[in-house]
This record gives sequence, C-alpha cells and structure tokens, in this order.
Amino acid sequence: MKPIVILGSGGQAQELAWLIEDNNKENQEWDILGFVAKDDKQTLHKFPILGGDEWLLNRKEQIYVICAIGDTSLRESVISQYVGHENISFPTIVSRHAVISDTAKLGSGTVICAGCVITTDVEIGEYVICNSGSIISHETRIGDYVTMNAGVRISGNVSVGDRSYIGVNACTIQGINIGTDVMIGAGASVISDLPDRCTAVGVPAKVIKLDGRKVVGS
Repeated sequence: MKPIVILGSGGQAQELAWLIEDNNKENQEWDILGFVAKDDKQTLHKFPILGGDEWLLNRKEQIYVICAIGDTSLRESVISQYVGHENISFPTIVSRHAVISDTAKLGSGTVICAGCVITTDVEIGEYVICNSGSIISHETRIGDYVTMNAGVRISGNVSVGDRSYIGVNACTIQGINIGTDVMIGAGASVISDLPDRCTAVGVPAKVIKLDGRKVVGS
C-alpha cells in the first residue's frame, strides 16, 4: 500500500479520508498516515494529526498527498509549497462510486467524490475538488483549483476558470463561460457568462460583487 496524507483537518478532510477508506474496500491501494494540519487535536476519525507543513517538508521518504481545503485560493497557496518536491506526489483520487467517461481527462491532485458523473470529452484541471453528486456534461473545461460543492450541475460546453467556487446545488446552462476566481452561491442558476473575480447568486444568477466591490443596484 502507498502512504498518503491529507492536507487539512476540517469537514472536507474527514470526507476524503472516508472516500479513500471506501476505495480500499475494493482495492487496497492507500495507507492513510494521517492529516497534515495545525490543530490542537491529536486525532481525527481514528487517524493522527501529524503536524503542520514542516512535518511533510521534513519527511525524506516518498509520500502521496491530497489536499482537502475547500477555499480555492488557500488550496493553491498551500499546495504551491509542495509542488516540485522530489519526495511528494499528488495523485488523482476517484471514488469507486463515481461514473467517469473514458474520454474524460482529470488533472493530478484532483478528487472526484461519490455519486459524481463526468461525461464525454470533459477536461478537469489540477487540484480540483468535485464533491458528492456533481454532474459535469460533455466537452466542459474546468480550470485548476476549482471547488464544486455537492449537487452541482454543469451543462455541456461550459468553461470554468481557475480557483472558482461553485456552491451547493448550483447549476449552469450549456455553452457559457465562467471566469477565474468566481464565487457562485448555493442554488444559483447561471444562464449567462460571468466575468473574472465576481460573486453571483440567485435564480437566475446575478452579479452582486465585482473585484471585491458591491455592484450598484444588486
């Protein structure tokens, strides 16, 4: 079995530990060593909290790492200190209960949770988290460090930029472009393009913030 640690100790980390354990019921691939986090607790769901970043950076043996930080910018910042380290690898983890087309492409460090459906010619970037029950339809492009929360529905031919965060049960129509660093609220229905660095909520989704500032009339 290959040694693996999980970055983070929140709810997402707990779910990823469960995902890996569940996959191990079918294929004994991963030996979960514990969680890498700054946390006062000593254990989380029977696995030890090993320490902060220094624990991982000081380790000499080969190890696999998966990141369980939902905040997209923070995830990029944390991962960036490990990328290129000769002893650290970021595997792609796919739940045995997900359905993935043979023509889909998944980047390194990406996690696909139980109940996800990813159809034909989809491209998903690196270090993406697709939470339970998300559906991504044909020829969609998902950038790096994106978070899709539970029940997200992305239609065909959609583009989602790096570090975008899509809330629970949000959905899109086909053929639209979502920029980088976009925040989409829970339950939102996106029916038109969204610019970079915006926050959009509602049905249909409406931009309420742009570049951190409230949009007049929103």
